[in-house]
Amino acid sequence: KYQLISYIDLENIQALLGYDSCINLNNYYRFNSPYTQKVYDEILDQIGNYKRKNKKYLFIDCDNVLWLGIISENDRIYYLNDNFGKLYYAFQNVLRKLYNYGIILFIVSKNYKDMVLNVLNRDDFLLSKKHFLDIICNFDEKVNNINHLLNKYNINEKDALFIDDDIYEIKKMNNYIPDLDCIQFDENTIEKIKSYFDFSTLEKTKLNKNRLKSYKVIKKLYDNNVNYHNLIKHVLRPYCKEDNERLKELVLRCKRFTNRGNHVLDNYINNYQYSINVILSEYETIKFGIVSYFVIDRSNNILIDICVSCRIMSNNFIEYLINILNKENINKILFIENDDNTNFKTFLENDFDILYMEG
Repeated sequence: KYQLISYIDLENIQALLGYDSCINLNNYYRFNSPYTQKVYDEILDQIGNYKRKNKKYLFIDCDNVLWLGIISENDRIYYLNDNFGKLYYAFQNVLRKLYNYGIILFIVSKNYKDMVLNVLNRDDFLLSKKHFLDIICNFDEKVNNINHLLNKYNINEKDALFIDDDIYEIKKMNNYIPDLDCIQFDENTIEKIKSYFDFSTLEKTKLNKNRLKSYKVIKKLYDNNVNYHNLIKHVLRPYCKEDNERLKELVLRCKRFTNRGNHVLDNYINNYQYSINVILSEYETIKFGIVSYFVIDRSNNILIDICVSCRIMSNNFIEYLINILNKENINKILFIENDDNTNFKTFLENDFDILYMEG
């Protein structure tokens, strides 16, 4: 009966933030509202997370999406800022902006690759080959091609978006990869994209400019059948205030392994009861930067919060993390389970006691 209604649990917010961080009696007597600004910030944050899904990956078709026309059938395609190509020109501008914000772009098209690359090489085309991490052009099923990319780059389908002009391809994707959100390209596509990417937040987070570069290294190693996870080096160090921007970005973009949330992280800082540690990773000259943080409650040696980038998630990383926690004498982990982090829990439950909390 009430399936379309969502609610925000104030008691849960109070439990997560702590009573002292939530209640201000002065506000109650002055404004008849007992809550602090942190509570309202958390409410706005939850509303924002509900409205925007903060995708990290975008799979895009070519014909009648990047340009007007079918390149294998027509001598001419339209993509300039004129009467015929205006929509496609505007869409290319949006893709360039997403690329600059660190969103990973892929081309998945039933097409001839040499023809697609010829377009990307044109001086008057806004996008080029460099803007796309991987380009798959063949006449296989797009479902199979996207599944291949999801596995190749360790991508959670919930973090990705697929755009195609063909409703048949959209419906097939919905059937076979139901957690992959899809948009049928039309004149409203640019507005629809805004519900999947929070442009203002992306701009503020100042994503790591080396993000695409690191993915390209992963691609090269994968294509050469090299298990790069075993070659990556990890370094542990304590949190410092210069890490704030990256940690907030990690919380925003790596929901799959996040126990709690951004405002809770603020409560750990400058509180000697909690120990915040970060893990940095690198492969040869490629710096992945901070790929994980975790928080330990020193009063009872419980791991109470952790976040891991999907780029680095592997058996190699889990073994490294387990060794660190064992050295820290951690044997219990506080865990808020959801559909996205079940696999992460499976990695840890053989070595630690899992203490469940309601999310």
